Amino acid sequence: MTDATLNFHKLDVFTSTPFIGNPLAIVHVPSGSSLSQESKQLIAREFNLSETIFLHEKTSSDDSHVVVDIFTTSEELPFAGHPTVGAGFFLLSRYPDLQTVTLRVRAGDIPVVRTEDGGPYPKRLTIPNAEETLGAWGVGFAGIYIFYEQSNAEGITTIRTRMFDGPLEDPATGSAACTLSGWLALQKGAGVHKFKIVQGVEMGRRSDISVAVTMGDDGEIKSIALQGKAVEVMEGTVRI
Repeated sequence: MTDATLNFHKLDVFTSTPFIGNPLAIVHVPSGSSLSQESKQLIAREFNLSETIFLHEKTSSDDSHVVVDIFTTSEELPFAGHPTVGAGFFLLSRYPDLQTVTLRVRAGDIPVVRTEDGGPYPKRLTIPNAEETLGAWGVGFAGIYIFYEQSNAEGITTIRTRMFDGPLEDPATGSAACTLSGWLALQKGAGVHKFKIVQGVEMGRRSDISVAVTMGDDGEIKSIALQGKAVEVMEGTVRI
């Protein structure tokens, strides 16, 4: 232990209601400082959330990338949906003149776009072309993802889902939502297919996830856009 401290913010993602949705801790790593992988893992384990991210702060707002590291309680991830939406929300809420921010995660560069309610605190963000990102997952994680289709109103397919990793349930799984929506769109054919995915209801943490899949005439997926909201609920410091 040292006397150094790091600031953190805690958000609930895929919701605009505090204490609902999927919690996310954002730990700020000041420009020019270093934080070991071991320290990041210990901090993530202490938060004990599905994901904790480490945001490497910049000295100014510009259109270049922002480095973000994503950790579970046991390992670093190349990409995950709800940390990406949460990080994008946090950064765009601090820089209201920006319409997009590029996050550099282990899987590559991810653009996050402000798509609605363009005031100082964006309400909905979009991660375009998410399926290119998902290809970087590779093999190594397996969970149980349960879904059923509820309705198809106004061109939007509504789906209820639950996600389990062993004995633990995840209130919102953005990457799985993209994969599921892509698979369903493959059955539908050419066009833009919109999905509203509701997850976490049974555990009291309802999360609302939106996905838009563009299918080409050749039967191939052209793009997948993940959308979601977020709300800040907490801030403080971590002693390291």
